[in-house]
Amino acid sequence: MKNGIAAKQYASAIYQASSANGKVEVVLSQMEQLNELLQQSSEMSLFWKHPQIQSNMKLQAVQEVLNMSFLPETTRFLLMILDKGRSQLMDEILEQIRVLQREEQGILVVRVSTAQALDSEQEQRFIEKLRKEHGKEIVLEKIILPELIGGVRIQVEDTVYDSTIRRRLDKMREVLLPQFR
Repeated sequence: MKNGIAAKQYASAIYQASSANGKVEVVLSQMEQLNELLQQSSEMSLFWKHPQIQSNMKLQAVQEVLNMSFLPETTRFLLMILDKGRSQLMDEILEQIRVLQREEQGILVVRVSTAQALDSEQEQRFIEKLRKEHGKEIVLEKIILPELIGGVRIQVEDTVYDSTIRRRLDKMREVLLPQFR
């Protein structure tokens, strides 16, 4: 949880710095390209994490490999997380930047987990109900989990509504099992 809090703080800092100049999209794109490179190349990832290589040398090398120049906002931010030993938070920071961006745009991402795919009518009902409830544009992130058996699990930000058959069976087990011991 500590890393999640740190990632939110770092994301908020870079988001504020880049949005003041209208460069959120560019900074986010540059950081995503860097993150993709680090995920695809184990050698570059090791180089990036090496404690004896200076931060500015890491940035120079990455920019050469990506054939791009980072904006000053991106450069300052990356130097900061490298110097503070927080580069392992890149995935979480990027996700938090996207959350901030969606919030500013009035978009709410809702994760809907079901045992089977939703049909378009069900999707529209979910979207309309959630739009009325939250007053935001809704984007459904649909996940199919056959182990849920039936029903639906909805996650809106940090709140989970679970009306799956799996959850009901688990609750029944919790209630009934102690009686038979």
